Amino acid sequence: MKHYIAQLQAVAEQAQRQRDVGLPSPHKDRRIQSDTPLTEQIEALMRSLPPAQRDRAWSMEELVLRLQGRYNERPSAGDVGLALRRLGWTRIREWSEGGGGRRVWLAPDTSSGKESNVGIITEIHRVPWNPNLMT
Repeated sequence: MKHYIAQLQAVAEQAQRQRDVGLPSPHKDRRIQSDTPLTEQIEALMRSLPPAQRDRAWSMEELVLRLQGRYNERPSAGDVGLALRRLGWTRIREWSEGGGGRRVWLAPDTSSGKESNVGIITEIHRVPWNPNLMT
């Protein structure tokens, strides 16, 4: 029993020395598939694309398929949405004839500080309700 306790104390001391020195733990979490944060992955993806493809509207499905999740092969749409918001992206609905009301994401225009894809309407103007028009 004394030998077992001495062994445990030696392992604990070694772990404490590693924490004090700042060395990484020898036991890596096998569940982690990607250590790169989603914001960095999105920035790297956009840097790797030509401007014609980068400066277009992106659907969530397109982005999820091009990114890696931390614990799964693909990240969740919610996590990608949070990362996009942190990077200044805007979500809109595309009401064009071919768009059919689908949600798309627009990257921020880094050159002028305004949104890219100027041709797409990004704001909805609300018209006040008028009961006289309901006849």
